[in-house]
Amino acid sequence: MRGARLFLIVVAEMRGRAIVIGLALRELVSNVRLYGALSGAQGRVELDWAMGTPKDGAAQLVVTWRGSGGPAVAQPETAGIGRATFERRLPSEIGAEASLTFAPDGAEATIALPLLGNGGAGSLTPLR
Repeated sequence: MRGARLFLIVVAEMRGRAIVIGLALRELVSNVRLYGALSGAQGRVELDWAMGTPKDGAAQLVVTWRGSGGPAVAQPETAGIGRATFERRLPSEIGAEASLTFAPDGAEATIALPLLGNGGAGSLTPLR
């Protein structure tokens, strides 16, 4: 895991958003263990995060997950709950930008979570 030390405040009104993020991460863990990098002895997963600023100027936390060293990866023929979470729930329920890439050497997921610095309802707030 790499990234600056970061504390996030999740207010009560955000529980639904926290659940969606948790579901997305749980799907990554489950799939990498069953089919991906951690299904064999040589695989590994890197989890990185950094603060980012898209063109609109709003702060965001960008989380990147990369699997490597496992069996060859291919784009799944069907979309399960994990892809539905990434492609639909993360963008529609929390306004995150999310992508999944299935390269032969490992799967990669990126989630760009919007951050609001005011600590109000619906925000993820980094503390320094």
